[in-house]
Amino acid sequence: MKKFSAKLALGIGAAALLSGAFVAGAAAEKVTICHFTGSETNLYEVISVSANAWYDDSSHGHAGHGDFELPDSGICEAAPE
Repeated sequence: MKKFSAKLALGIGAAALLSGAFVAGAAAEKVTICHFTGSETNLYEVISVSANAWYDDSSHGHAGHGDFELPDSGICEAAPE
C-alpha cells in the first residue's frame, strides 16, 4: 500500500507541475514595458519585468508609477492618455 500511495502522490505532483497549478509558474511570465527613468534625455527605456512586478495592485508595481506597456510600434515616446 505504501508503494501505491507514494506513486499516486508522485503522479499527482507531476500533474500539478505540468498543468501550471503552482503560483510560482505565473512569475515566469514577462511583460515588456516602457520604464519611466525620470531622465530628461532618455525619458523611457524598454525593459521586461515579471508579470507580478507589473500587475502589483499597490503603488510598488511598475504600473503604479509612470510605466506603461510597450505599444505595437515598439517605441516608447510618451505615456498613453
